[in-house]
Amino acid sequence: MYGVWTTIGTLGVALAIFIVDRVGRRIMLVIGYPLMAALLLGESLLQNRYLGTDDRGGLAACLLFLLMFIITYQCVDAPTIIWIAEIWPTAYRAKGISLGLCSYFVASLTYTAPSALAFKNMFVPSFQAISNVTVLKCADSGWHMYLLYMGLCLVCFVIVYFFIQETKDLPMEELAALFGDEVVVHITKDGKAITEDRDLDKVKELQVEQVETENPMMNQSTGAHETGSRHVETVGA
Repeated sequence: MYGVWTTIGTLGVALAIFIVDRVGRRIMLVIGYPLMAALLLGESLLQNRYLGTDDRGGLAACLLFLLMFIITYQCVDAPTIIWIAEIWPTAYRAKGISLGLCSYFVASLTYTAPSALAFKNMFVPSFQAISNVTVLKCADSGWHMYLLYMGLCLVCFVIVYFFIQETKDLPMEELAALFGDEVVVHITKDGKAITEDRDLDKVKELQVEQVETENPMMNQSTGAHETGSRHVETVGA
């Protein structure tokens, strides 16, 4: 089963890589985090209802929700790492990526490392009357951990919605404008030139005019060459 989990997760990464430049980083994050929260809520309710029973349909639903979660998670994880790599200036990009990924995995380990024991040992106290005597009982409720993860997804959604900027289709030289910094150089629309002019359309028109100016000179040179050739042929004849 772990092999199936890993395989489906890998396919989720491939899907994320395929659509991230078409959909956009921010859109994938804004959609992905609430969807993960919904899947985790559904998983907690299903496990509360069917875990420990012989209901094959309910247990299959538990498994299905977990598989849907890993696909959604990979579609959030991939654009997150891409976004971390894109937002840093060139001079600080290597250190920025290292710092970002280190923070990302340290934060993940904070609540994933103890999760196995938490799922196994998490109990919720309840009171039950037995023979007119109220006694304290502890019910196994590891499924509550999914609610914790759901809450983390909702917190991430709020942060992404209000603070994360879209970097899709923007060259790295112009990403600084998203954070209020001055952009020193711009990339032309065809991606073949760099300019300090903010009006990229004007730059493109200037390039076209330059090409049109150069072409007549080339045509004149070609015409002179052909005229000279005909003159030499005439003299030779």
